[in-house]
Amino acid sequence: MPSPLLPPLQDLSVSPESLLSFLSLLLEPTPILKSLLVPQLEEIFSHPAAAPTDHGDVLRKAEGVVDVWSREDKTSFVEGHPRIGEGDVLSELSKKEQGVGGPPTTQETLDRLKHLNSLYEVTYPRLRYITFVAGRPRAAIAVEMEQLLGDSPVVKEIGSAEWESELERAVKDVWRIGHARLGGLEKEM
Repeated sequence: MPSPLLPPLQDLSVSPESLLSFLSLLLEPTPILKSLLVPQLEEIFSHPAAAPTDHGDVLRKAEGVVDVWSREDKTSFVEGHPRIGEGDVLSELSKKEQGVGGPPTTQETLDRLKHLNSLYEVTYPRLRYITFVAGRPRAAIAVEMEQLLGDSPVVKEIGSAEWESELERAVKDVWRIGHARLGGLEKEM
């Protein structure tokens, strides 16, 4: 029996609403899912030979589509995600991954994350810091962000090698998160 959160596989190839709901659940609801990814996947799934074989196949095909997107589209994909530590705007799965409901995160750590998110977004214009949390406490994510940013971060120009590398790292982590979420939901079956 499938997880109540996962739509039936056959719905994903015929219902844009089901496909959007599925992708939003795994990847976080961002506007570009509806405006670009879902229509592109609909086109792929309109060919009988490309019908998805399982939920993971849908996610892998979505990943293949995003891989060839322009810098601008990938940037929109990343910048639509919630900031680490912003518990009031997180999806239920993000809250679970970031430990919301577990041992409370100290106000000091939340303030640190807020500062680091701001610093990151100045250093990497138009990007959000995305990382595969995998149950790590928010304090560990703050340390990871500090290591990335260093002692005196310098603004990385959009399109520079460092900025592009960070964009690609963030996109890869979106997929790591999506695949992990799918695996967790499939275990509920």
